[in-house]
Amino acid sequence: MIFQYTWARVLSDQKTQTRRLVQASDRLWTIEHEGRAPEKVLWRGDKVKWRTGRSYAVQPGRNRKGVAKIRLLDIRYQFLGHVSEEEARAEGFSSLAEFIETWTRIHGQFDREQPVWALEFRLIPERET
Repeated sequence: MIFQYTWARVLSDQKTQTRRLVQASDRLWTIEHEGRAPEKVLWRGDKVKWRTGRSYAVQPGRNRKGVAKIRLLDIRYQFLGHVSEEEARAEGFSSLAEFIETWTRIHGQFDREQPVWALEFRLIPERET
């Protein structure tokens, strides 16, 4: 997973959530199993984009070698304008205003109605990799 602007926050355990734009071909798939709902995001039909429980490399840029690993804990569909102060801090920012400023710098605008995937994760300690 690429964290070009925030990878250091992931490594310092300040960042435990990330928001990613919902693409037209994305869809959330949930299946009930023994009281819990493993979820995954599928794209282009049946290709798995993200799956809860799976680990992903933290890449500081596209085509860059991973510097750590994270485990995906939860996937939620959300509108960008619904990000709370608490979620902005989980994104690794000191405030919602800082999150909005950084989002705008990266994506060019902050559209409150923009659908996003809210991905919650935890850093996997090196001894577990």
